[in-house]
Order: sequence, then C-alpha cells, then structure tokens
Amino acid sequence: MAQMLIAISSIYISWVDLREHRIYNRDLIAYAFLLSLDSDLTTIKLSGPLIILSLLGSLCFQIGGGDFKLIVVLLLLQGGIVASTQYLFYLLVALSLSLLLTALLHRTLHCTVPLAPAITMPFLLIYLGI
Repeated sequence: MAQMLIAISSIYISWVDLREHRIYNRDLIAYAFLLSLDSDLTTIKLSGPLIILSLLGSLCFQIGGGDFKLIVVLLLLQGGIVASTQYLFYLLVALSLSLLLTALLHRTLHCTVPLAPAITMPFLLIYLGI
C-alpha cells in the first residue's frame, strides 16, 4: 500500500512541476511522510555529505529550491537508493532527456527546466523494482 501511495505522490509532484514549474512544500511534507513509512535510515551518515554536495550543485547550476528540497527528502529517507550508482545512471539519462525535450520544445535552454520528473522517476524505477 505504501509503495502505491509513494508512486502516486511521485507522479503528482512531477506533474505539478511539469505544469507549474513549482514543487510545493505541502506536497514535500506529505511525500516525506509517505517515504518515512518505508524509510531506509541505514545510510543517514552518508546523507550529510551528499546533501552538502547537492547544495553546492544546486548553487552552481541554479537549481530551484523545490528541486533541492526534493533531493534532500529522498536522501534523508531513501538514501540507500539515491546514493546508488544505478540511481545516478538513471538520473543522468533522465536529465539528458529532459534537457533534450526542453531544447526541442523551446528551441533554447534559457528557460526553466522541470527537474522533479528527472529526480523522481529514476527513484521509482529502483524503488518499485522495475
């Protein structure tokens, strides 16, 4: 049951980000609550340095605050999945596709790129074992 709710929440957050280019705090709180029902707290020590690296990357690449908070929620509650090389590979593929689609649709990269789908979909692939 928790897996289905996490999947629905991930898709909802991605859909809102695609439509409005925003990730709302209330959605992240609900998402964090659902993730805490089936959390992986064994890698909490690893989350600290990864959050700092995420913050530096967020500042360097001008990533939005909602995207950063989404990454932090995933790192804190599902750090084992998010820190895996499989997730990073899927994330790189999803980011490349997202940038390519944005470039094709807008004919420029000087616009906002919704990153929630690229962050949550690789997580869901691994979390659900697809």
